[in-house]
Amino acid sequence: MFREEDLEVGRRAIERQWITQAQMEESLREVENGSVSLADALVRRGLLKTEQVLEILREIHPPTRSLASGESFGKYRIVREIGRGGMGIVYEAMDEDLDRRVALKVLSQRLLPSNEDAERFVREARLAAKLRHPHLVTVHDVGLVDDAPFFTMDLIDGRTLDRIIE
Repeated sequence: MFREEDLEVGRRAIERQWITQAQMEESLREVENGSVSLADALVRRGLLKTEQVLEILREIHPPTRSLASGESFGKYRIVREIGRGGMGIVYEAMDEDLDRRVALKVLSQRLLPSNEDAERFVREARLAAKLRHPHLVTVHDVGLVDDAPFFTMDLIDGRTLDRIIE
């Protein structure tokens, strides 16, 4: 049995004429044999680009709702949105308990479709929080607020990477 999302990704990719029915069926065999999604299988096989998959997934699962300045998210008060991307939204936030500014990343729900995926994300973030190095941003907190996975890290003031590249 295939997940509804896998079948919908395949249907939309075929509608756009990005893949054929035969390519979807062949990729579904890979999905059936492992714990990979159809989207992952199509990208791995070189049939779709990551951007194409993200376009379809954004249609299927609208992006995470934005949090407004002053709004609470768990123990954090949102100051402003810093940026957004395929993984979620990053905010400048105030940790109310520790009275410090942090970068708060709230992951998109469409990337973590099951509780098991959310729990795995939390486990991995906890491991990352144990890492210490002068060239790594420190992870301070990780968890779920209203089923939305998040983590906080050092807030770095300065130019963004896209500005530096320009």
